[in-house]
Amino acid sequence: MREKMQKNTFENLHYFRNPQIIQDFRDKIDEANSNFSVFDKPISIEAIPKYITPDGTVLNVDFENFNFPILIFDNDERKKIIISFSSGDRTKAVNGNLFVRWKYHKYFDAIYICIDSPMQKLFPKLSNSTPSWYLGTKNDDLCLLLSKFISKLSQIFKIDLEDITLLGSSAGGYAACRIGSLLNGCKVIAISPQLIITNWHEYEIFLSETGLHLENDSRNNIVNDIANSASKFFITFNWLSKRDTQFQLYPLLNKIGISPTDCYGLNNVSNINLWVHASCGESLHSAGIGKLEILWIYNLLNSNINTKSDLVSGFVKFYNELLNEKGKLELKLSRLTNEISVLKKHNNLTPPNLRNFYISKNYDAVIRNSFLDAERLFYTGMSFYRLKQYTKAVATFELLRVIDSKREFFSESLLGFSYFRQKQFSKAFEYFYNVWEKEKTYISTRNYLALKVLANKTLSPVDLLEFDKYKSGNKNLFLDVLDIVYPYLPKSNTADKTSLNYLIDIQYNLKLIRSKPSSDELYILIHPLITGKSLFGNREFNCDVLFIEQKQIYCYFMLFVPELLEQISQKISSYSYKKITILSTSAGAYFGILLGAHLSKELKASNIIVHAFSPQTSIDNNDNINKVTHYLELQKFKKYSFVAENIAKYGNLAPIIDKLGSNIKIHIYYGTEDKVDCFEANNLFKLNKDYIFEHAISGFPYHQSIFLWRYSEDQLPSKLSTMYATAGGNSSCTINVGQLIQIKRMFGGDLSDLLPHMINKK
Repeated sequence: MREKMQKNTFENLHYFRNPQIIQDFRDKIDEANSNFSVFDKPISIEAIPKYITPDGTVLNVDFENFNFPILIFDNDERKKIIISFSSGDRTKAVNGNLFVRWKYHKYFDAIYICIDSPMQKLFPKLSNSTPSWYLGTKNDDLCLLLSKFISKLSQIFKIDLEDITLLGSSAGGYAACRIGSLLNGCKVIAISPQLIITNWHEYEIFLSETGLHLENDSRNNIVNDIANSASKFFITFNWLSKRDTQFQLYPLLNKIGISPTDCYGLNNVSNINLWVHASCGESLHSAGIGKLEILWIYNLLNSNINTKSDLVSGFVKFYNELLNEKGKLELKLSRLTNEISVLKKHNNLTPPNLRNFYISKNYDAVIRNSFLDAERLFYTGMSFYRLKQYTKAVATFELLRVIDSKREFFSESLLGFSYFRQKQFSKAFEYFYNVWEKEKTYISTRNYLALKVLANKTLSPVDLLEFDKYKSGNKNLFLDVLDIVYPYLPKSNTADKTSLNYLIDIQYNLKLIRSKPSSDELYILIHPLITGKSLFGNREFNCDVLFIEQKQIYCYFMLFVPELLEQISQKISSYSYKKITILSTSAGAYFGILLGAHLSKELKASNIIVHAFSPQTSIDNNDNINKVTHYLELQKFKKYSFVAENIAKYGNLAPIIDKLGSNIKIHIYYGTEDKVDCFEANNLFKLNKDYIFEHAISGFPYHQSIFLWRYSEDQLPSKLSTMYATAGGNSSCTINVGQLIQIKRMFGGDLSDLLPHMINKK
């Protein structure tokens, strides 16, 4: 058995000799980021599976009249569960919740759950720095309740208790141990846990803030509970932490019959694995055991390896020495940082005024006079940045991060922008995310979302809500994000277009519905507005239908124009449609004509028919439509170069449709008494092309010419006010209901005349 284990170990070592494999592994374990969704509305425990995702979901779960905040990550296999409990220090809580070790979910092939303690809500006077051990109140035992909660989870996900691991350190370690003893059958990983609460130095503070006496409470001392449990425990202590050793470890050693002089290394007694190490560090209580150690412990507990074997015991003692050396190096770094700080305060050199050098753009002088001083390092890094020496800028700002402990000059944005200029988007995203988490400003949100896209990370539903949040006034977050992202999007046909296609999906909805049986005819229905409703989406069809909608920005479809046209043609080309009918109105009709021209060139075997109702035909410096609200909005977007370029190229339909083949027919419908629509239609009629057909509706004064086909005579009277409201002062007359019906009889029709495969005529 030992020889087999040694062989596997050496094989793994050989595997990790490849530097790229090591880097890939590091990238995988460091890529965790808070893309999780947040649901504030309380739910039942039975509803949890409906909400969980691999990217994480924050839920408030009501269970037996208590509310438990949890962060849960789904796993495809759902064979194991890991539950992480919060420690005592809540100073890093976000929005009132503390989810400790949530980034570890990437390590494990298990459903990963972080459960926060509701003790702050039970005791409002409890400070964020005081541990609370998930105790509950005098009459309500939270740990007992959580054991029932976890037992219920095991039933819901159909996972046995032996495949559930509880994880926690310090106060969270107490909770893991006690709940584990109550469950009888699970696995527990506890790092420097409190086992006797009244022995802990912060108990008196807890007592003064809560009034909860534990001296005669069964919840106080859990040493016997652990020893008598059927669960499997893996507990670690740092021998150098005297408050842990004397008051928590010693009682456990006494219970399991191990002398303090023999406890160093790994000890195994019945259901308890006890790892005692001696690790240096600034905080001895938390020194030593980190994420990689926890990963190793977890794999050990879930393997068939005998923890009592000489091989495992020898490895732990060897690893103990490594932990101690690691701690010594960390202490040396800390002392070096302090020495540099002292040196900075007492050096007698009067440095040149680097700020003046920097302001005058004398960047070389700044660099020549650099020193291990936070202020001078700041200007040195900025000088490297201005000189486009981004690698040196990164190195300088990384050093500044260590030296400037008070954060007088260092900002994570400095490193974020430097990595961004190096096109190291994943690294830049880490820093921009940290800035956004702290600030939540418009600028930090813009940078965070832009780098998230460039790092090929999917935006969460919460992220997308930010676009809606900043849609008013002069701020348009989506366009500002695109302004950063667009220059870096792939331009070649062979490039990876994941980010590009993702952005197109955010702006546009392309929904292709295939008919049964399959059809050789396609309808393309383009919605001109942003309403969340497809044009004629409530109808049914006996052919294939492609619905096209704008979702973020109303822009005459001027975002990603060539990319969008290409995506649409690729989406439908494989079906070899004989006939394609495009129908829309107003701004949607503008894009409908543009799309029809594109498809007529790309799909020469298809017959293209375009029905354009009251279209705008020029959106580039067109005074004729300078009172149209959406045209005025579009002009604001010209400040973005990528929008201005599309408008310059695609902003006038006349030259685009001037030379088309015989496979397209463009039908234009407009009211003769609407001055604006007449002018726009004539912009195309003057081309004198035999594939452009005029449908002039005599006497009709409104922009909504499609109403004469969309609604029956009985329905039209109720729409008259809508038509009048949308006229916008462009009509030279008004009409009454009788005149409207007469016009429909003479010039209108029914949608089925244009779309004969429409079968639902509601």
